Amino acid sequence: MARKILLVFSCSIFLSLLATAQSKNDSLSMYEPRKTSVFLNAGGTQYVGDLWEIGDNLDPGLTFGIGIRQRIAPMFSLRGDLTFYNIKGDDRNTTDIGRSNRNLSFKADNFEGAIMGVFHLFPDYSYYTRPGFNLYFFAGIGMTTMNAKGKYQGEWHKLRPIQTEGNSYPAFVRVIPMGSGLTYKLSEKLDFGFEVAYRVTDTDYLDDVSTTYRPLDQFSDPIHKELSDRRTTGRGNYSEIRGNPTNNDSYWFVNFKLEYFLPYSFTQKLSRKKSTEKFR
Repeated sequence: MARKILLVFSCSIFLSLLATAQSKNDSLSMYEPRKTSVFLNAGGTQYVGDLWEIGDNLDPGLTFGIGIRQRIAPMFSLRGDLTFYNIKGDDRNTTDIGRSNRNLSFKADNFEGAIMGVFHLFPDYSYYTRPGFNLYFFAGIGMTTMNAKGKYQGEWHKLRPIQTEGNSYPAFVRVIPMGSGLTYKLSEKLDFGFEVAYRVTDTDYLDDVSTTYRPLDQFSDPIHKELSDRRTTGRGNYSEIRGNPTNNDSYWFVNFKLEYFLPYSFTQKLSRKKSTEKFR
């Protein structure tokens, strides 16, 4: 938790210092083409998978991140996000007897990187004359880490190296982000936003649960045995389904966003620097 708070605090300071520094040197007209913006995201998550289904009690996590957006056309822009997010699930949140007996739980602190195209409902011809409110939709592609952990006797253990079901899976997986949002013009250079996003993944192991139980005699570590099979009754019956491999895992983001438009002079300096380095 301390690491999360420190990261959010550091990002806030970065944007504050950037805004202050640029305001002192900003002598350009109000018609300058500020097409590049940076933003902070913060909000909540909800995982959907074998350990949380619609109808269960909500078990939300936290998310925060940073990003950059480049306006390409009045109604279209490109955006890159780097996000930290926490997801979790627990069979104690269900009223289903079979899942309650399974008695599994997990949490994961993951990082996601994504590139997305953004379509704006109302055209944005310049940052100064942009609409006071704007609705937008986005979709793209990205990658997320998979770092599911299980709790045993008060300690959290990484589950992927244990192979609780006897199957190996990668540490990174592709995601398809999509969603919509609403922005409000706070000031000449700042926007406040709210967005809801859904992530489709290429895996059913975001929660480390997918297929059947692994025989306990295949584990040499007693803790690994306990993390693999937590059933309250029926341990040793390995024909019983541990998860549902027909549906991949997914997750939701509900975020608030603060976006700052970078001065044209700042982005031009970066462009000239890149051009100079390219032709050296």
